[in-house]
Amino acid sequence: MNPQERANLTKHEAADLLADAQAASHKMIQSSNSPRGFTTCAVLLISALTSIDGLVPDQVLYSLFALFIPLIIWLAVFLRKRAKQRPLPGNSTAFGGYLLVCILATMFLQMWEASTWFEAVGKMVVCCAILGAIARKMRASLAQERVEDGSEQAC
Repeated sequence: MNPQERANLTKHEAADLLADAQAASHKMIQSSNSPRGFTTCAVLLISALTSIDGLVPDQVLYSLFALFIPLIIWLAVFLRKRAKQRPLPGNSTAFGGYLLVCILATMFLQMWEASTWFEAVGKMVVCCAILGAIARKMRASLAQERVEDGSEQAC
């Protein structure tokens, strides 16, 4: 589209072009992000480790912690096939805020010591709910900031 045609666009056509550009940038961000299954598995594993701490011997915790190794290998293999991610924005305050909330939530959940398996299951449900919601918000804020950063670089 040449500059003369751009100047003659109606508001409706311009809005359509902007919506198409935003949809394409969101699709690009989704195609380069880590899979949702990875985030879900990481939240479940962290919740399980946090919940059963104190109920089982340390060797069992270390064995469960070792499950992060195949999880990281899965992520590395999965991301090799995908498009390269845009670099992280330098001043990602929303992502940093959610990361701080995630760390604080994990610290506060460590204060809740489960003495029975029933309490451990309850703690795991609460852990999954809190950490899952925070992880979802972190992914959304990171995607939004990457889209905004890409739009700023395009201008």
